[in-house]
Amino acid sequence: MTAVLQLVGVTQQYGEGELSVSALSGVDLAVERGELVAIMGATLTAVGGSRSVRRRINGWQAVIIVGIGSFVGTIAGQLPMWGIAHTSSQMRYWADAPWLWLAVLAVGLPLLVMGASWLVPPRHPDLTRRTAIA
Repeated sequence: MTAVLQLVGVTQQYGEGELSVSALSGVDLAVERGELVAIMGATLTAVGGSRSVRRRINGWQAVIIVGIGSFVGTIAGQLPMWGIAHTSSQMRYWADAPWLWLAVLAVGLPLLVMGASWLVPPRHPDLTRRTAIA
């Protein structure tokens, strides 16, 4: 079987001269198709991630989480209206729904949260290893 991902002789060194620290030295890794791999290690800051990288990751994470929540919430909020429209003697129509406001909620809220998470810089974390929750 051929490896889907293969790393050979990976090295990583931080600092220079006497303050040099070798994090990786000659690491090989091969991941075959169908294998499940969990990568655990230091925080993004500990491996050299800058504040701007962490800020962008926070922004996209906020968009995905809030976007899915607001989209599912908007759809779920339409179910009672649909039920009332079909059972009411005073038939309500889909055109009666506030579509503009629902669109603003479903699209605008994730963008607002992304902007706020991008503008507010993440706190300066410790350069320690995080443990994964299993």
